[in-house]
Amino acid sequence: MGIVGSRTLYHAVMVVLSLVYVVPLGWMVMSSFKTKREIFDAPFALPSDPDFGNWAKAWERGDLGGYILNSLFTTVTSVTIILIASLAAAYAFSRLRFRGVRSCSRRSCSVCCCPCSHT
Repeated sequence: MGIVGSRTLYHAVMVVLSLVYVVPLGWMVMSSFKTKREIFDAPFALPSDPDFGNWAKAWERGDLGGYILNSLFTTVTSVTIILIASLAAAYAFSRLRFRGVRSCSRRSCSVCCCPCSHT
């Protein structure tokens, strides 16, 4: 198989994988605008009359406002702490000369590139 064939196979696999993730998400969003009856009568059809009441019910019953505020607080706090620590480390690595500065710098960069669960 040549370069063109391997690229075509690669793109075909990527399209299939993309559809595996995108189609259920689109179906879920489309179904959120339907009534219960419409979901069971025609699950793959577009909603005849979009119903935004489902979104309002989910917002109220699920306390989504509280979850959004919690996420906002957590994100702002963690980004602020990471920014302060990164600025201090960047200053130390750029201005101070000590043995192992390159090794520490590389380790610091690799830790920033990995999620917290892996470090």
